[in-house]
Order: sequence, then structure tokens, then C-alpha cells
Amino acid sequence: MNVRTTTAPVVLQIEDDAILAVSVEMLLRSGSVRSPVAASGDEALRLIARGMQPDVLLLDYHLAEDATGNDVAEEFALRLGHTVPTILLTGDRANVEIPWMPGAPMILVAKPVDPNDLLETIQHFTALLRSTRNRHVPSIHPVANKTTSANGV
Repeated sequence: MNVRTTTAPVVLQIEDDAILAVSVEMLLRSGSVRSPVAASGDEALRLIARGMQPDVLLLDYHLAEDATGNDVAEEFALRLGHTVPTILLTGDRANVEIPWMPGAPMILVAKPVDPNDLLETIQHFTALLRSTRNRHVPSIHPVANKTTSANGV
């Protein structure tokens, strides 16, 4: 199924590897996706404080400042008052915890990522967020320490 949104999705990419960030940004642009890039969770939160409203978060799971993509996604939910559909990328699936947050989809994807699958997921997540954005939905806050290991335990 090919899902398209009426305006370009805005995907906030949080990646501390500059070369990888540029590569992913070029891929997203080729799919008509606007993709501002932040090198850290703090930088991304400053963008939110200035009014950015991303449709999707695209996060490296392991960030340089010892924060995880989970931490950043939870902080976004607290600051925005709602969860944002999130794609977590990792090259090390053995050492990750799959988060549980109510209100929006969150998936863990192993690197390297299939470009077509990534773009299609972004379109689906954007359509989902935009379809629910204008409905009255109670504020949802993430539940601390609700995680599952990559093995489902």
C-alpha cells in the first residue's frame, strides 16, 4: 500500500555521526521528506523549544552523550504533551531495550536500513500522526521503566 501525505513529512533526525546523518538526510530528501538534523538530544530539544513540530523522530539508539534514543523520545513526549511516532536505528541489537510508550508507534530498526522501507514507514507514521493530531486526545505521558529487551523479555 502506498500512503502519501498532502505536505512533505517533517522528520527530525537525531544522529551523532555526521557522515551517516548527511547520508540519511540525502535519502530522505530524495523521498520528498524535510529532515532537519540534530547531533544530540539537547540540540533537538532546542529545535522543539523554537516551535518545530516533527511528524516523526528518526533517532540513533546509542547517542554520544550516553543518552539513548528512548530517553530522547520520552523527553519529547513530555515537552510536547504527546508522543511522536519514532524510528530508532541501531547497529547493535543485542544491547538495546525496546521502549514501551503509549500513544504513538515506536519501532527499532537494524542498520543498515532498506531505503524504501524507511521512506514507506515515514509516510505511514506521518499519516497516522496527522490523522490524530486534530482530535481531542488526552495528554499521554510515557511510563518510566516500561521496556522490553530485544529478545522480548
